[in-house]
Amino acid sequence: MKMFANHYSDTPHGESHPTISVSVLLTLLFVGAQWVIFVLAITTSVGEPTIYSGSNPFATVSMVVAMLLLVFLAVDLRRNRLEAHGGQRFQYIVFGLALTLLGAFMFFLVGAIQQGSLG
Repeated sequence: MKMFANHYSDTPHGESHPTISVSVLLTLLFVGAQWVIFVLAITTSVGEPTIYSGSNPFATVSMVVAMLLLVFLAVDLRRNRLEAHGGQRFQYIVFGLALTLLGAFMFFLVGAIQQGSLG
């Protein structure tokens, strides 16, 4: 991560962090990968139950990882506020978009699990 950081003397540790946080990048990567897996599962098995249907291990692990990412986003936002990016307001927009995207995925996952267990 040091190759992304610029050196500033006014930050607490002498280095600033990248403008986009690691937690935001991990969230985007996770939701993007889940979307690709969902599209592939739907297109390859039309009319059959997918890996998101019901309470199977993949859906459960996906929900647990999403909850852990939610906690990581909250902790990272607090750390960013206290450290180098405290004065920049765009971080709230970026974290808000990542939080909204992760929340929408969690809402979709709960709906897919409930639909799979009902039918």
